[in-house]
Amino acid sequence: MNKLSFQTNIIKILTLGVLILIVFTIFNVTNSNITNVERLEPCQYFLNPFSEFTKDIEINKSDIYVFPEISNLTCLNKISTYENNGSDLQIYTNSKILNYFIFLIMLSLFFLSPFLSNLQSYLFSISYFLAIYFNFYFSVNFFSINIFLFFLFLTMFTKNNRVKSFKEGTNNYNNKFFNFFLLIMYLFLVIFTQFSTHDFETMDWDINSYLVTSMDISEGKLPFESHYENKPPLLFYIYYLMSLLSNQNLLVIKIFNDLFLYGSVVVLHLLISKTSKNVVTPLVGTTMFIVLMSKNWFHPGYSEIHALLFLSISLLFLYEDNRNFRIFLSGLFFALTTLTNLGTVIFIIPICIGIIKNSDSFKKLIYYISGFFIPHLIFLLIYSFNGLYKNYILAMYTIPRNYPRGKKQILNEFGIFVEDISNYSFLIYLALLLVFVNLVYLFIKERKYEDYLSNYFVFVFVFSLLFYFLASMGYQHHLIFSLFFIAYLISYIKDKKIIYIIGILSSVAFLNLSETVEKSYQNIQNRNKLVQDYPIQKASQLYFNDEKEGYDIFALDNYLILFYLDVSNKSYISHPSLYKEQFVLEPLASINLVSTNEIQNTIKSKPQFIVCSNLNEECLRLENYIEVNTEELEGEILHYYQRDKSFKLFKLRN
Repeated sequence: MNKLSFQTNIIKILTLGVLILIVFTIFNVTNSNITNVERLEPCQYFLNPFSEFTKDIEINKSDIYVFPEISNLTCLNKISTYENNGSDLQIYTNSKILNYFIFLIMLSLFFLSPFLSNLQSYLFSISYFLAIYFNFYFSVNFFSINIFLFFLFLTMFTKNNRVKSFKEGTNNYNNKFFNFFLLIMYLFLVIFTQFSTHDFETMDWDINSYLVTSMDISEGKLPFESHYENKPPLLFYIYYLMSLLSNQNLLVIKIFNDLFLYGSVVVLHLLISKTSKNVVTPLVGTTMFIVLMSKNWFHPGYSEIHALLFLSISLLFLYEDNRNFRIFLSGLFFALTTLTNLGTVIFIIPICIGIIKNSDSFKKLIYYISGFFIPHLIFLLIYSFNGLYKNYILAMYTIPRNYPRGKKQILNEFGIFVEDISNYSFLIYLALLLVFVNLVYLFIKERKYEDYLSNYFVFVFVFSLLFYFLASMGYQHHLIFSLFFIAYLISYIKDKKIIYIIGILSSVAFLNLSETVEKSYQNIQNRNKLVQDYPIQKASQLYFNDEKEGYDIFALDNYLILFYLDVSNKSYISHPSLYKEQFVLEPLASINLVSTNEIQNTIKSKPQFIVCSNLNEECLRLENYIEVNTEELEGEILHYYQRDKSFKLFKLRN
């Protein structure tokens, strides 16, 4: 059989498959008219997803087994039960088996695509998916669509043999004024995306804990000396410096955090520019990253934001330069990364492997390790000379070693995160998917697997995913590193058309952020009033204005009050979420810094005030305390994600 006849047979078989699905669709449509709901037999009627019948009915899905009960395949998307009151309908579904089916079809079409023209490949792919989508509408989920898009994009890259790339050094790449203009534009984009939530005092409570812990530094104490927070010491020095420069203005501190993000944006632009040698690609990649970071998930001043700046600078020193001093500086900045977010130590593996592969010598690695160890050694010596060696080791090694790792459900959390991006902006999600599929295509096509070991950025991107799966609990902000590096990896796309498509998608996605930009503009205009409206700041002025001395406060929640009053927490622990974490309490209790029942023991010491919320069960059983009337704060939003949280204050009797 020659190639032409084989191609003809392939087209005939695929066409026959489409016709079978069309016939199946016609059969289902004709069998979708419910005649008698009172005598409805399960698996009798097909549910037409576009029928007028479905408008006023609540549809629930009932998953059924199809293996080994293969006959149940005929029941998918059919009605199982129907309530006589006409409000509730149950249908049979099985998304898992359907996704396997879609995967097999799309994989087959991908392998057959070399025997088809571009138009034929796309038509068959779309026809099969649309037929499946209609017939099994209620079984199709987010992963079904992703399987289809993945193979569609992969086919597109494979069929596109004529790649038109940018000419290196063109398009204003070397124009300093133009690049300066871009950096200014990035600054405005960051401001008008990040400022949208600055009218909320607390986005997430982590930043509050960092601020409270950093106050010890103003008293001449070291982090972990008087209070414990589950982060390395440099982060608290950063927050102390921001607090000092802002004159303890929370809004200004939020702006400083935005500037850290902007710093990473600038470094990202420089990194992409060095790889792509044109101005279009860095503009597209950087814009995509800014749009991704505009989501409110990333607005709080998480440690990942600060660590990312140090990490990106560290990699910038390694780029195309093997001079010993630059390698030393790279190690130094990576040390600052780990002293800001301890989980980032995982990135030392791909970086060290990359140094060895690029230099063919361990000498360069010694310079890097030297730069890395010096800051850590300085901190260790400082703590040792101050008699706080045990505190430091517990905070930097013992407790992080016992930190609960992600479990099996973390993969599901990752899926939720990806789906959230799609719901937030489907256009930017398509841009991300295009970059990812292109990387997969290049990996399959070029097969230069050895090169990936020497490529810092590809290798670090892989480890950024491992950072999420191995060093975290599935929190979405742990994926900040992955988003940064996938934005950088756009520089490996050589096809101008793909770059322009991603650029259009990212630009339109930004234009769709009109509500975010408008809210940011309003907040900028009302910047002086924002701080005045912060509810916990109001509380510090309303309920703590009758004392001349410092306050004795135990804060179980709403502990930002400690920052405003410039007083320490009664307990050694700063972050309330750590009070019930045995992996924290037991090591600290071993050197008598806390007790394993820290909350009750602290309450027994009778602090003057106890600050909590309606979410604290411990505050329901307080003896010897009078609850202060805080009706002035009723209706105030104290937490962006926990809108029902309230401010409760208890004062010791007499």
